[in-house]
Amino acid sequence: MISKRYVRFFCFAIDSDFTKYEDRHCQSFHNNYFLKGWARNRMWAQYAENHKGVCLVFDKENFIKQFNLQKTDKVEILKPQKINYTNNFEDLENDMTNITSEMIGKTNFRNFFLDNDRKKYIFQKCEDYRDENEYRLALIDRNIKKSDKKYVDFGTSLKAVILGQKFPQKKKLELPQNVPQFQINWECGCPNLRF
Repeated sequence: MISKRYVRFFCFAIDSDFTKYEDRHCQSFHNNYFLKGWARNRMWAQYAENHKGVCLVFDKENFIKQFNLQKTDKVEILKPQKINYTNNFEDLENDMTNITSEMIGKTNFRNFFLDNDRKKYIFQKCEDYRDENEYRLALIDRNIKKSDKKYVDFGTSLKAVILGQKFPQKKKLELPQNVPQFQINWECGCPNLRF
C-alpha cells in the first residue's frame, strides 16, 4: 500500500488526564503513577522488549516544534493529535472501497489513500489499543523509499530517559548532561522510579 511507503509516524503514550473530572475519587488519581505514559506495564512488555528497553520522555510542545522543522515543499506535516479509538470502521471501509468505474483511468491511485478525506485514518486505531493513550505525529514524504528511515533532531525536547526493569546493567547510555536517567521498578505491580 502506497501510504505505508510515504507515511512516517512518531507515536507517544501521553499521561491520562483526570483533572477534568470533578469527582473527588477521580481527582485522587491525578498523581497516580498508573496514569503516567511511562507506567504502562503492557507497553513495556510489548514495545520495550519485555522490560529490557528504554522509555524516552519528551517535552511535547518542544518536540512538536522540532518535528515541524521537517516540513519542506516535498514533506507534508499532518496536524499532531490523539488517536481516535473505535471499532466502527464503516466509514473507513466506504472510503477505501467506494471506487466507481468512472474513477478508474481518471484517478491517480498513487495518492488516492493519502488525499485529505482519508488522512484522518492515520490517526485511528481499533479500541483494543485504547489504553496506550497514544498521541501521534505524522508526515508524508512522497519521495521517500519504502525502506528509508526518517530521523528527527529532537533538539532540547528530551527531558528524561527511563530504563526498563530488565535493562542490561552493563549497557551505558550516553546522554546530555541535563537529561536525568531513571530505572523503573515494579513492586507488587506498582511502578516507581529510582535514580
